[in-house]
Amino acid sequence: MRPALEAGSWVVCDRFLDSTRAYQGYGLGQNLSTIDEIHELVLPGIVPDLTFLIDLDVRTGLDRTRLRGDQTGTRYEEMDIDFHQRVRRGFLDIAASDPDRFVVLDGNLSVEEIANKVVSSVGQHFSISL
Repeated sequence: MRPALEAGSWVVCDRFLDSTRAYQGYGLGQNLSTIDEIHELVLPGIVPDLTFLIDLDVRTGLDRTRLRGDQTGTRYEEMDIDFHQRVRRGFLDIAASDPDRFVVLDGNLSVEEIANKVVSSVGQHFSISL
C-alpha cells in the first residue's frame, strides 16, 4: 500500500482500520486504543482520504447475506443480533467522529443509486470530473 501511495496511485480498499475498529472494538469489545496503536505500528500515518459507509438496518443486512446463496456464512454472520447492532453503532460513531472523511449512504437505495452517489462524492471530494 505504501509504495503505491508514494508513487501517487490511488488505493481502494474494501475494508481497513474502520472495519477493524467496528468489528473487533465495538463488536467484540477489544480495546480501541490498542487497535489504533497496532495500526500505527504497521501502517504509520496511513489513513483513508475518503470512506464510504453503506448503512443498513442490521436485520435487513443479515437477510441479504442469506439471499446471496452462500449457506456457510462467515463467523460474523453467525453472531447474535446484539453483536451486529454494536458493529453498526461503531461504524456510525466512527463516521460521526470524522465527517470530512466519511460519506454515509443509505443501504436501502438501489445498487445504481449507491454507485452514482459514490462517483459523485469521489468527484466532489477530490475536485475531479468523473
